[in-house]
Amino acid sequence: TTVAISPGGKIVAAANRMVVVLFDIEARRQMGWFWAVDSKGKSFRLPRTGLGDTLEFIDEHHIVTTGMGGMATVWDIRNGQKTLQIDLPDNGMYAISIAWSPVSRQLVLGTQDGTIVTYKLEEDKLGEPQYLLSHLGRVNDVVFSDDGRYMASAGDDKTVVIWDMET
Repeated sequence: TTVAISPGGKIVAAANRMVVVLFDIEARRQMGWFWAVDSKGKSFRLPRTGLGDTLEFIDEHHIVTTGMGGMATVWDIRNGQKTLQIDLPDNGMYAISIAWSPVSRQLVLGTQDGTIVTYKLEEDKLGEPQYLLSHLGRVNDVVFSDDGRYMASAGDDKTVVIWDMET
């Protein structure tokens, strides 16, 4: 469903709602894979709506995916283990788009209900969530500028919103 290339350009990660597969670009071979599991160790082998559809590299050894056991999950790709899970809020909100800024260390999740949730990520710890409300319906995509100052979001409401992430 989704694919991303590591910051150093050496690894490709591809994911669907159940599994993450890792490829070594230079060697042109698969280097590993892992199943998403819930907090009880149960494997997610059956598709679930809106989960595990997007991923981003945080650095050469960590990816973040939407869903796959929470609203978003940070994985150590060296061993396939979760290092951090963002749990679903009580209202059943789930993320369908994701963006990461290595400059500002902000993680942004676009949700099915039009909310954008932002987190600061430092040393495998999340800051308090901040909520940006702008779209009617799903937030289909979110992306950061190279300097991390701006973030753009696109929604089902046929609008694009540009956010100044410093203010």
